[in-house]
Amino acid sequence: MRSVSALSLSPDGATLYAATEGGGVFRLDTKPRVATVSAASFASGGPVAPESIASAFGEGLATATESATVLPLPRRWRESASP
Repeated sequence: MRSVSALSLSPDGATLYAATEGGGVFRLDTKPRVATVSAASFASGGPVAPESIASAFGEGLATATESATVLPLPRRWRESASP
């Protein structure tokens, strides 16, 4: 199982990059399946500020759905989908 250590979204929002611990960097083409919003407001349609916390909603982002069962949240969840 690979753990995602960092996420980055291209400036145009078309590509999501996921860096993994020991597994390299994976690229996911997001258009039109992913919507990125500010995690503070969840307002759609506007830009997400640099260095802010964002949320991504869409289809095909992971191989399964998993919910946290403990607090604090676990550092490792199911493996992300890769192209």
